[in-house]
Amino acid sequence: QDFRRQLHHLFENFRHCTGLHQSTQARGSLWALDGTTEMTAAKTRTGVGSAGASTPGDQQRTDTIFVGWSVVWIGSVVAVVIAQSWRLWDGFDYLIFGAVLALPCFGLPLVVDWWEPRTDHISSCWSVRANLWIAIVVIIASHFGTQYFFALLGVRYTMPTGGWEVNNVPLSMHLMAHPYFITYHTLAVRIVQWLDPLYPAPPSASARVYHLGVLWLFGYVTAYIEAWSIAAFPHYSYPDKEAMLSIGSAFYSLLFVVTYPMYVELHRAHAAGEKWTLWRICCHALGASMLVLVLYESWRLTIGRISSLVNDTACPPYAHHILGHGVLAP
Repeated sequence: QDFRRQLHHLFENFRHCTGLHQSTQARGSLWALDGTTEMTAAKTRTGVGSAGASTPGDQQRTDTIFVGWSVVWIGSVVAVVIAQSWRLWDGFDYLIFGAVLALPCFGLPLVVDWWEPRTDHISSCWSVRANLWIAIVVIIASHFGTQYFFALLGVRYTMPTGGWEVNNVPLSMHLMAHPYFITYHTLAVRIVQWLDPLYPAPPSASARVYHLGVLWLFGYVTAYIEAWSIAAFPHYSYPDKEAMLSIGSAFYSLLFVVTYPMYVELHRAHAAGEKWTLWRICCHALGASMLVLVLYESWRLTIGRISSLVNDTACPPYAHHILGHGVLAP
């Protein structure tokens, strides 16, 4: 107990040094559906939000940990690609690497929250809720959405899997997608927080439209940078690089067009003290994922494949059952 008290004292000093202990005043949110203030002073807790809209202390700590871990996992991926360590890996090695990148997203915030005195259940922590939401989106996007990438973009995975795959998608890619999406969506929240001070409360309809436009643009930039950076990894290939970067990024950004605003809504609700049940969070994430699949299917029906180089022979053999003898052809 003495050891735990000493560690708690050190953590409290860290909070004061980093400003995590400071409180702010509430203001209107661009994501409050009724245009009213997002939080009253009675609900204000430790943390900072957008232009004074406070976020619960555990929410700010978790977001800070997410940003810090982003630096670590991105650096790890860059190091592996530069050193070409992947050349020596088998399917299990890829799986272990993905787990090493993904598990701290769950574990690190919980370890920090464990030292904080709390009266509510651990499931009320923002880290649990954020990771649950992201995990559902990642699983559905990887399991179902990737099939559209196979058929419409000609994407293929060629790394050894050793049988560690589901629906022709390596499990390591499921795991690695989690820290990717944690980073992307945390940055989306930060962007909204940076933009909020530009508008008075309550926000106008034009301000909300502007914010949505910024998030959609950030979604395209996110998709483009990921497509460009992953080109250095030869086991993720596509037949037409130019079309993949320009048009393929637009297709990929359909996911972020949906998930960024909806994740911000979840973030705002937690900041406002709205304790969504885990079931409601699951339904929220499932609804976002369904809308993404609807957009993918709409693209298939109206636009089709991104390039003439993407055809039945360019698609991986295991994607032919997705094509269904022309079902997914434009």
